[in-house]
Amino acid sequence: SNPPAQIMEIECAEPASKATYRLTRKHHPKKHPSGVKPPTTDPSKIVPISEDDEVTHNGANGTSQEERCVFNFVFMSVACMETCGKVEVIVTRSGLLQFPASVSYRTKDGTATSGEDFKPTEGKLTFNPDEVEKSFEVEIVDDDRCEDQEEFYIELFEPQVHKGKDSHPGALGDLHTTTIKIIDKDIPGIL
Repeated sequence: SNPPAQIMEIECAEPASKATYRLTRKHHPKKHPSGVKPPTTDPSKIVPISEDDEVTHNGANGTSQEERCVFNFVFMSVACMETCGKVEVIVTRSGLLQFPASVSYRTKDGTATSGEDFKPTEGKLTFNPDEVEKSFEVEIVDDDRCEDQEEFYIELFEPQVHKGKDSHPGALGDLHTTTIKIIDKDIPGIL
């Protein structure tokens, strides 16, 4: 008999920027005669690949993670039964925490259609200083149609950090879009 399955804890690291991954790939060739060369940490040699990329090393063209406020969804995707009523979605922020901050969100159609499969939802989450997590709910519509699994998306946009009366741009992390999968309760069973 097989031993019982073990559940292991998985640690999740903060996602790196596109530029960091590109620099790592550039400086880690597949085969190097003297072994693998480590990526440079010299800020004068690190440059963003495009205007959208930010390098996350201090002193480089971008700013470090601690100097920005970064917003992400906790999960890349969430599954729910069509009968669940509502699904809770969690957003986190990291980095610059000592100031209030906000980020907007909105639903987008996928194979699931707003109004028919879920209620279109949009809003703004406002974080107090040192607050790292907020949540909101999206209503799921229960219908009597037999459908395959459907999905829709929620995206974050307009991240802002509020310093006094001024607002400054925040940043969106790699998980700035999440997928909500709706599992149909009406799929017939086989006898």
